[in-house]
Amino acid sequence: LSCVDSPLYALFFETLFWTGARRGEIMALQKSDFDGNWLNIHASIKHFVNGLKPTKTKQSRKVWIDDDLRERLQPLLDVDGDFLFGGTTSLPITQIQKRFTKAIELSGVNKIRLHDLRHSHATILINSGVNIVAVSKRLGHASIEQTLQTYTHLLKDTDKFLNETIKNMRKGCQKGATYKEKPLK
Repeated sequence: LSCVDSPLYALFFETLFWTGARRGEIMALQKSDFDGNWLNIHASIKHFVNGLKPTKTKQSRKVWIDDDLRERLQPLLDVDGDFLFGGTTSLPITQIQKRFTKAIELSGVNKIRLHDLRHSHATILINSGVNIVAVSKRLGHASIEQTLQTYTHLLKDTDKFLNETIKNMRKGCQKGATYKEKPLK
């Protein structure tokens, strides 16, 4: 994000990453959708369609943000207009894409797409052990099946984690047992 040439666009990209929201959902955020540590996501903007439309799944959702991101978004409420990012109109998709592409080139990172910020968010949550149902809800997927289909490759390592957890639990139980076993009848 340090390679983005505008603090506003850097904050836009940061919001995409930390919420896992779709680009059009963040573009469509109104100031009234900002509610403390919650962003109310209920609309989206497509670059080839004027105006707001429902989200991809036609479902609204609330996405929690941490205090740091909330504090960084707070000054945007003082800008004239209804849109959280952009004021009177949303940030233009052409500028969003152009600035993201330029920042990626400057950073030397392998080419990534803007949508990969969403995938990275989901990947971090899943790899951190967050329940897949919670991840699916946060991403606004129509069903948990959609989330599983998209991120199933990440769940392969969970078997190893599960096995290690059970092994450690059993060790802990064996070490901490203070009662005398009674014979089974």
